[in-house]
Amino acid sequence: MSKIVFRVTNSGGVSYITPFAYYDFETGGTQYVTNVLGTNNYTGSFSSDTDGISNFGLDTDPAFMGSKSVQFPSGFTGRHLSLGTPEERSSWSSLFSGSFSVAAWVYLPQTEGSNYLIQDTRIFGQNLKSNAYGFWFGTDRGKPAVYSRTASEVGTQAAVQRFGNDNSTNYVGWNHFVFVVDGDTSATNRRIKAYINNTDFGYVDESTSNAYFQKLFLDDEFVFFGNPQSANKGEINLDEVSLWSIALSDAQVSTLYNSGNGVNALSALTS
Repeated sequence: MSKIVFRVTNSGGVSYITPFAYYDFETGGTQYVTNVLGTNNYTGSFSSDTDGISNFGLDTDPAFMGSKSVQFPSGFTGRHLSLGTPEERSSWSSLFSGSFSVAAWVYLPQTEGSNYLIQDTRIFGQNLKSNAYGFWFGTDRGKPAVYSRTASEVGTQAAVQRFGNDNSTNYVGWNHFVFVVDGDTSATNRRIKAYINNTDFGYVDESTSNAYFQKLFLDDEFVFFGNPQSANKGEINLDEVSLWSIALSDAQVSTLYNSGNGVNALSALTS
């Protein structure tokens, strides 16, 4: 399948790189998130039984930019926002087959001590069956974390890779998480790099962890925000999520962070 790198838009003589998708969560209801911006208008649907579930869905407090964010509660199993499958929405396959990046503002409200703040909490991923390929990006013990099941791990419990050392840091309030997958499915070694608040946590790959980023995906398994499989270990809010069909550079991550102020992803990165 051919790789769609990015679309360039022009406004006032300045050309911008358009994100693959941009979720500002300003529109939607109890069942759907609508009006997705960027190249792909891939709306999201909330998992069932949203009525009566406290703290799940679009939320007005807190919001990082605009008036709304989406909240995923602590302790509820399977609360997630489904973004369709690659079979239904073919551009997901294009995105995951090459270098891509995920940037999100994440609100962490809990303070549970310096070592175990927000364990094993998922932000974005695709499929988590025990006998198939799957991945997620999130946070674990105050650090950015990634789970990616490689060929040798299919049918086993693949490990969660945390970035940085074991001296976890509490990130309470709004924080800017970025995950960068560098290399396509034909690459010998696909690296995964992570940032929080413009701090570079380095990368994990085959040489550092024996867990290069996976190269196969199931077309019939859905892409998601939140946690479709098990109970979240910590309540989080997401806002201003942008997906990019390129490996973001240090400078581009810094631009999106904008000294903690955030930016409109549609006009953030010049080509």
